[in-house]
Amino acid sequence: MKKSNWLTASLWLLMSTIGFSQTKLVPVYPTSTPELVFLEAEYAVSTNFSKEPILNYGCSSSRTLQLNRTVPLFGNAPFYAEFVFFIQEEGTYEIWYGGSPPGPKDDLLPSYASPFNLRIDGTDPTPVYREDVHVVENYTPAYYWNVLKRKVSLKAGVHTVRIEITEKRRYDNRYFFYLDALFFRKEGSEARPTSALAKFPQDLKNRRIDNPFGTIQEYEETLRKDPKDIRNYIYLSLIYSLVGDYSNALRVLRRGYALEPKNETILLLLAKNRIWKGDVPEGLAGYRAYLTEYPDNREAWKEAGKVAAWVGKYAESERFYLDALGRFPEDPSLLVNLGFTYLWQSDNQRADRLFQEALEKSLDAPEKLKLLAEIYKINGYPDRALPIYRKGTETYPQELEFHLLLADTLIRLGKEEEAQKVYASIEEKYEFSEQLTAYLSLAKQQAEMRNKVIQEYQQKLEMDPDNLSLRETLVEAYFWNGLKEKAIQESYIILATHSFRQLKEFDTAKKDLLYLVDSLYLYSTYFRDVVGRAASLRGEANTALSSYTNALKDASRFEEQVRLATERGQTVPTPEKGDPRQILRTEEEKAARITESIAEFLNRFESNDNRYRELDSKIQDVLEKEKTSLEEFNRLTLPLTWKWDRQFYVDELSSLVSVVPVLAAHTLGRIQQITGPLPEAERLYRKALEAPKPQEVTAYTLWETLLWKEDREARKSFLGSPASEGISRYTNLTSTLEQLDTELYRERPRTPVFTEQVPDRLRELLPRLETVRVTAASRLGELEKNLQSLKYFLTKGLERSFFDVQEKTLLLRYELGDYLLSSHRLVEATRQLRHVLAMDPANLNALYKLGVVRQLYGDWYEAMEFYRRVYGIDPTFERAVSYHNQLARLHPNLLEAEAKTFADTSRITTTVEGSYTHAFSSIASLKTLFRTESLRMYKQTPWSTASTHQLHTLIAIFPLNFYNVGVGFTPRLGVDVASSAYDNPGGYTDTDTPGLPWFLSTYKAFPNVGIDARFSVKDFTLLPSYTYSRERDTFIPGRPNVAKNQVELTLQKPFTFDARYGLTQIYSRTYGSLSILSDGNRKVTALQDTSLYFHVADAPWTTLGLSTVLVFEHAEKHPDPEQYYTPDGVFVAKAGPLGSTYISLGGGRVLGFVLQALTGLYREKSLSSSPENKFYLEGILRTELTLDSTVLYLSVYGSGAFPSSKPDYWSMQVQLGVSQKLQRLLAP
Repeated sequence: MKKSNWLTASLWLLMSTIGFSQTKLVPVYPTSTPELVFLEAEYAVSTNFSKEPILNYGCSSSRTLQLNRTVPLFGNAPFYAEFVFFIQEEGTYEIWYGGSPPGPKDDLLPSYASPFNLRIDGTDPTPVYREDVHVVENYTPAYYWNVLKRKVSLKAGVHTVRIEITEKRRYDNRYFFYLDALFFRKEGSEARPTSALAKFPQDLKNRRIDNPFGTIQEYEETLRKDPKDIRNYIYLSLIYSLVGDYSNALRVLRRGYALEPKNETILLLLAKNRIWKGDVPEGLAGYRAYLTEYPDNREAWKEAGKVAAWVGKYAESERFYLDALGRFPEDPSLLVNLGFTYLWQSDNQRADRLFQEALEKSLDAPEKLKLLAEIYKINGYPDRALPIYRKGTETYPQELEFHLLLADTLIRLGKEEEAQKVYASIEEKYEFSEQLTAYLSLAKQQAEMRNKVIQEYQQKLEMDPDNLSLRETLVEAYFWNGLKEKAIQESYIILATHSFRQLKEFDTAKKDLLYLVDSLYLYSTYFRDVVGRAASLRGEANTALSSYTNALKDASRFEEQVRLATERGQTVPTPEKGDPRQILRTEEEKAARITESIAEFLNRFESNDNRYRELDSKIQDVLEKEKTSLEEFNRLTLPLTWKWDRQFYVDELSSLVSVVPVLAAHTLGRIQQITGPLPEAERLYRKALEAPKPQEVTAYTLWETLLWKEDREARKSFLGSPASEGISRYTNLTSTLEQLDTELYRERPRTPVFTEQVPDRLRELLPRLETVRVTAASRLGELEKNLQSLKYFLTKGLERSFFDVQEKTLLLRYELGDYLLSSHRLVEATRQLRHVLAMDPANLNALYKLGVVRQLYGDWYEAMEFYRRVYGIDPTFERAVSYHNQLARLHPNLLEAEAKTFADTSRITTTVEGSYTHAFSSIASLKTLFRTESLRMYKQTPWSTASTHQLHTLIAIFPLNFYNVGVGFTPRLGVDVASSAYDNPGGYTDTDTPGLPWFLSTYKAFPNVGIDARFSVKDFTLLPSYTYSRERDTFIPGRPNVAKNQVELTLQKPFTFDARYGLTQIYSRTYGSLSILSDGNRKVTALQDTSLYFHVADAPWTTLGLSTVLVFEHAEKHPDPEQYYTPDGVFVAKAGPLGSTYISLGGGRVLGFVLQALTGLYREKSLSSSPENKFYLEGILRTELTLDSTVLYLSVYGSGAFPSSKPDYWSMQVQLGVSQKLQRLLAP
């Protein structure tokens, strides 16, 4: 019974455990508004307004789409923004959007923005002009809430809406349209968006400003009539801002400011327009003035701080954010943006600390966490939102929306598989219900709607594969939705298509030239055949004549024998070779045949040669025409200094041969055919023809290549194959040339008849045959020269075609460079952007992007050059100044000077040195160093000579930094110079005044050369080094000259930790050296240094730490008396605290203190049986003052080894120095 109860209890416990482990959560669903569908413009499925949203803190969710350009798209394709959305409730909906009111249809009204076309669910476009909308309210400069007068009936389910811009605004012929957000509101609904960051009309029924824009003159007139109404100044300034005339906007605003100095709108617009105009210092001052009066506008604080950071004014950005945090300490957006300011200064520790603080302050509410993630996405760091959402799923497991937002963000980053795993985890985590199933299905539908739109594009493209505009739309959709690799590959395909099409146009444009070249190759083959055939026929003729002559003699002799035998009644036996008379007849037939063959050959040659000379007479005219065309092209490209980069196209097309062989292999084959080599062209054409759906033109160009190869047999074979069937449909040129070929080789011999004149005629033909051979060889020489000239112009025509390709694809290549940059494919991005600059040297976007690419690649010097070029054209362009100055501060030229005095138990040394470092590129720089060291030995030594000396050192150092592979080499070339006149005071005993030659002769130079290297792999750095010099102590007078070969090796690695746990870094350095001296001695040193750092305060920035150092030194020999330092098994183990603090004094001034104390064991003769142990003490205090780019420092050092209460060795040093960064700043 007891056993049964025990078993029942165990089963119950097991079932309970299983049941508990299977308990699922009941989800908390996101708040929904079925009557309102709100769409942020930056979440478009696809758009070509711009490559990324524009940050604008006055807009909904702080981001917006902006179209503002003059150049149309290729093929006049429309600019567009397309969205997908889901309607939960069927009904009639109003269509609202935030952005530019559309331009008017009425030509008499001013047009400050483009009108647009509206497509819903792929229907025909509906034009939308100013007359078709109500303008409700202005919520930030240039942005208005607009509602279409037309309503739309929508059924429940998935829908698409597409806004297209096809017209320019009339004011200045620009495509201009801003789009911030749009929403579909069910008629009569009062719903509002749930997001805290979304903007929304304050009063949906407001129509107070629903009037057409007036002309600028009308606003000026209104202002003139009523100069006391501040609104007139505001309205006019907004119009000026809208059309980009910021100077006039500021003129009007200053007048308004004089009227109302504290008007909130006037102050804010003054700040914004100064920024837009490019006057950043004045703009930031304007923000400060505005925020002094209206400090509760937190969006203005954010905008001011962000603008300051963008232009590299990090200190001002920091002050804006810190002041704002003083008023809004719980605002995570301020913390995050301040973190980005530090991040852009490469101050990762402070940035991470703020990001962590923002996270900790957001953990107490799910809505705060969602807002924090959105802030990262707004700032262009969606990858940083992922851990926030994951944290939300852990902290608030019942909140379903965290999972949905995580999946949606993953999809937008192109991580579909990870998103599907998130959806699967939802089904595993939450309790099943029809509501969950319906909600999850809806969320998946909404997230997958983007894929459906892309699939529709792909299907349309399959139906119309040559539609390049559709392909470009697909590229934009891929990139906008995070499918970067697909976007890049499709972009390359578009470029290959452009090249393919251009070369077909090249074939048409150069039809006459190509026909001439093809014909000449036919004649070349023919004349080459003539040379060989003439020699062959001559040989055959000589053989025939010789055989005929011999046969005639034999036959005559045999006839005589027969006659004599007949007279005698005898029979002449037939010779073994046969009847000579029959042999003679055979030889006569041969002679007749060869005579006719030669005659036909000579006649045919004469006819063909006449035809060739007729063709040859046309060559000069063609050459003159091509020369004129080339001169015109050279004049066109002279300002660009453009040169065709053949290798660029060869490399690009080669990479695409396996992807689109029909296009890429053909185009590459055409390049190889015209510029060589022909066998490679043949291989590529055959590959293109083997691919599905080959182009007819490829069959023609392969035939032409075989013609140029003068492989007549292969050409005829190809014409008989199925692959050549398309040639006749593409061109009749082949049949024309093949007919010529037939004529060239058509033989028309007469029936050979032997007569007695045949041998003489044959002999007469032989000299003519030689003449034909010589003529044909001469023709080949002419042909080769003519073909060389014609193919030169053909090559130039090809270059012209690729110039046209480059011109047509300029924008596309820039966009591809942008895609490659975002995918961190920096080498490819560099090549694309350089290609853009080859055509458009002043292209600001390309120059700026190239700067960014080179900066990311590590080529900081070239990046700065590009930023400087941007600055020279437009000083306010994007973050060019900020990035340039950031690099200038990180990589300045450096001027350094230092003086120090060292003393120990035997000597006093004073050293003064100066150095200058100048960078010539990111790879190469030069450092020159000069040092003077004066030493006095004040303790009695065994050496009887003078106790003072002075040593000068001059070294040229050539650092070579191969930044892209983490490798560097630094050769050093220098000399140590010492004068015996200094070493031996009073040593000059002559009565005469010492002469300069004598003085100079006292100097002796000794080489000081070496090389350092650096190998970096992740955080590990290996530093080998070699030095050849004189052992330092042997410069002391009287000591022997001992040279030293020293090899050193250092391995260092920092281990970085999350600052939240106090310990921020552990630094490890392992060092070893071996010195081989010329006196046969050897010295070794080994060191291990490990330091722990703890960050304890931000203001002032304070770090405490603990350092431990182990050192071992030993020399094989120990000369007596000592000539130089020869450690005898010296082992040092020391440890102690260290600390540093840096106090900001404002204005780029920082006062720093570093203090370190070490104590431990100092042991000599460690390798002997009687080591000597001593107590060791060491300390250093360093004070430094940073004044922007100048650093002044003073350090005091002391150490001592104590065998008892008194040290038997001590040392001290005082060091004073200055370091001046020679920064090449822009607008500092």
